[in-house]
Amino acid sequence: ESLERIVARARRGTPGSLLLLDLDHFKVVNDTLGHGAGDVVLVELARLLGTLRRPGDELARLGGDEFVIVLEGIPAEAGRMVAERVRRAVHEHRFDVGGRRFDLGVSVGVVPIDGRLKPAALLALADSALYAAKEKGRNRVVLSDGSVAPTQLSEASLWASRVKDALREKKFVLVYQPILRLESGRTAHYEALLRLADGDGTLVAPGDFLPAAEQFGLLAQVDAWVVDEVLSILRTRDNVEIFVNLSGASLGEEGHLAAMEERIRESGIGPGRLAFELTETTAVRDLIGAREWMRRLRDLGCRFALDDFGIGFSSFSYLQGLPADYVKIDGSFIRDLETNPSNRALVKAIDTVAHTLGKETIAEQVESREAVAVLRELGVESGQGFALGTPKRELPAA
Repeated sequence: ESLERIVARARRGTPGSLLLLDLDHFKVVNDTLGHGAGDVVLVELARLLGTLRRPGDELARLGGDEFVIVLEGIPAEAGRMVAERVRRAVHEHRFDVGGRRFDLGVSVGVVPIDGRLKPAALLALADSALYAAKEKGRNRVVLSDGSVAPTQLSEASLWASRVKDALREKKFVLVYQPILRLESGRTAHYEALLRLADGDGTLVAPGDFLPAAEQFGLLAQVDAWVVDEVLSILRTRDNVEIFVNLSGASLGEEGHLAAMEERIRESGIGPGRLAFELTETTAVRDLIGAREWMRRLRDLGCRFALDDFGIGFSSFSYLQGLPADYVKIDGSFIRDLETNPSNRALVKAIDTVAHTLGKETIAEQVESREAVAVLRELGVESGQGFALGTPKRELPAA
């Protein structure tokens, strides 16, 4: 409400500035001393910021370690100077947590409030400036010029800002691609695939925005959003299993596994309804974390698939050591299956070993009826790809 009021005043000729702040390397505190220590730091930061603001300035925590300060009657360049004073004060402050002292920096994005943009657009622009500050080395201030695409900002920081905006404004959507039994043609499962809804209604593929989400530490939040959406669908639909992708960032995020367990318990869904996909490479890079996620979530009735199998570390021993239920054979082996004897032999080997270990096989990127015939011949149970079904915004009626 305060931001809307200041925007309205800016339209009448009284400018303002919006400062978006984010602690640098805050994850180090959480990972070193736990989330309780992180909360102590955030309380201390809020107290410090409160001492720096003028009467009439608005200070609020947006979530996590992000804070916003709204300056009324302060034009952009003066707002940048205020942000610089705040940055310096935080950098010089010693955060004492449990007898340990932390020197933390803060990145700040500054945008002018001139009445042209609504509050949501201002926050999105401030996000972009904030990520530009982090990309330039952190512990610095970046002033946006107030345009839609500030010249200071890289493509990655703009995408990161759009991801934050999508999380905040519910601009992510899921599409569902069927996974079919190759012998019967019956739909066995669905995979939930993430898309970002653009302003013109088009859906942006994850290859455009997930690299920036990974670079700026947003993947675990994206994963949580996807799981929440899928759980809401599963509460209303019986007898369907949905696969969701789980990033390596989620495996390494402290407290994320416990939060995921709580989400699943509260949903009340039965066993065999939700399956998580981990790429082979992600699982092998963090074997301990992958096994722990699999063990604890399988106890709640979830299942697991090793995704893109065959292109990572390519050792069948990992199949034995990971309690996965499904093996998804990478599409690079499937696309020319009918004409490439080497790929046919590799698919057969993966299928044989997976079945020996009690795991089902799913072929990815099945794009021709000829490939379907070869996969049936090789004994692969299920397939996914445009030859079998395209992604749809809605699940078919039960």
